[in-house]
Amino acid sequence: MSRQNVFFLSLPVAFSALSASAAAADLYVAPNGRSGNAGTSAAPLDRITTALNRARPGDRVLVRAGTYPGGGWISASGTAAAPIRVVSVDGPRRAVIAGGSETLRIGDAASYLSFEGLELRNSTNNLVHIDGGSHHIWLRDVYAHHAGVDGDVVKVNQARSIYLERSEFAFPGVRTGSENPSQECIDFVDVDDIVVRDSYIHDGGNSLMYAKGGAQGVVFENNVIATQRAGAIDPMVGLGAATDSSLLGDAQYEAIDIVFRNNVVIGGVAGAVGVYDGQNVVIANNLFLNNNGGVVEFRAGSGPLERSEDVSFVNNLVVDTRGRMSTVLRRSSHDLQGLVVSHNLYWNNGLAVPASPLLNLAAQPGHLVANPGIRAPSALGDRASIIAALIPTPNGPASSSGINTAVAPFLVLNDIRGVRRNGRNDRGPWFLGEVPAAPTDAGVTTPAPTTDAGVTTPATDAGGAIPTDAAPEEESPTEAAGALTGGVQCSATPGAAEGRGWLLGAGMLLAGVFRRRRREPCGGSTRWDDRVRP
Repeated sequence: MSRQNVFFLSLPVAFSALSASAAAADLYVAPNGRSGNAGTSAAPLDRITTALNRARPGDRVLVRAGTYPGGGWISASGTAAAPIRVVSVDGPRRAVIAGGSETLRIGDAASYLSFEGLELRNSTNNLVHIDGGSHHIWLRDVYAHHAGVDGDVVKVNQARSIYLERSEFAFPGVRTGSENPSQECIDFVDVDDIVVRDSYIHDGGNSLMYAKGGAQGVVFENNVIATQRAGAIDPMVGLGAATDSSLLGDAQYEAIDIVFRNNVVIGGVAGAVGVYDGQNVVIANNLFLNNNGGVVEFRAGSGPLERSEDVSFVNNLVVDTRGRMSTVLRRSSHDLQGLVVSHNLYWNNGLAVPASPLLNLAAQPGHLVANPGIRAPSALGDRASIIAALIPTPNGPASSSGINTAVAPFLVLNDIRGVRRNGRNDRGPWFLGEVPAAPTDAGVTTPAPTTDAGVTTPATDAGGAIPTDAAPEEESPTEAAGALTGGVQCSATPGAAEGRGWLLGAGMLLAGVFRRRRREPCGGSTRWDDRVRP
């Protein structure tokens, strides 16, 4: 089965071979270890890089509680049948890797490595950096925070099959020589097959998370994204960006085949989501709460076609409890074709929802202006407490009033807590029906290493208060002009019009074929490219 089908669609997948490491060795790392030791429990090694230099496919590196120096180069590789796992064996955040130019540096086509339960902090540049054709790298239950000057918390470039799950990423480094105040929490450039899931991304200085430079097959789901620092000039999440055009290769768009679903986005200073020359972008079942600077803005990237194409904005909750809602949808530059806007709920604390050329509550289907019963907290705690505090009123206006997003290309099968939606079309990231006593698994299994019983989702630091600054900004001159090539909406239901969305048949999935459209402006001719993804 192709990587795209497994991760972009989040289909269940059998990957039990990753647990087939029972006969492999355990290498121990401890604060009192030595580089020349055998790596046994009685004679541990001194740092994870030493252990990984010795590790073979299927080995586990068991890191005892303590603080270890960061830095050093990691190029080890496991296999699909026998990955190498690095585990904080005494529990989450008990093993701390600190310092170094780049605290965790992975390259030279490293593969099938899983880092579980570690705390990573205080680099002098990027905190985690993955590149060089590396693939199948997992960060699970990791807390990565406080990158150095000009450093991202996680930077991934020219790599594929990277999975960040159940983790926390915060406090990127201050940026020099730029009008932006700081770097990103997570920055994906020229990548393929990416998942960020069930995580808490917060306290970023500018954009908290990017997928750009021809990024393809990216899923951001079930995350809480919160607290953008004052002075930011870009939206909190960038689906694409204005990158070096040389990174795009033969790609025509900055971001291709992107799914942003079941997320909570709170406290944007310069907007919530930016779409920069994106193609096939799904934004579904999210909560956007108290964001200044707009909710979704279509911006200029470096794509040679100079447009975004085929974007769906459906089943979202757009809420401003302050009565200061900014423009929900705006186009500031470049062209936009094939936008679908459907079945979103808006609440501006009883005030009018700001109008714009891209948002027509009368013409676009299923829109609802109603109070979903969401109350903004005065301060933010950990991910779980934020999700619990913001859940809308059961059986309220968000309940059973959306469209069916359980189908491709949305595949919103569960809610932000991993609870099955049971066929209900609730708007936003929550299933608002009766939650089973023992919630079922999310049904979006990632092929990932098994996790030791002691490695659980880490607790999180408290976040900041939600910004309450001034009134909504003015419309941009381009948006006010209302010039939109190809029109705003081509179909009442996403995926209904010819040439819209993804065409994914069961036979194509089984054959590992992903059919991607290359189309003319909305309503024009369409041709399909069938690709077998490696």
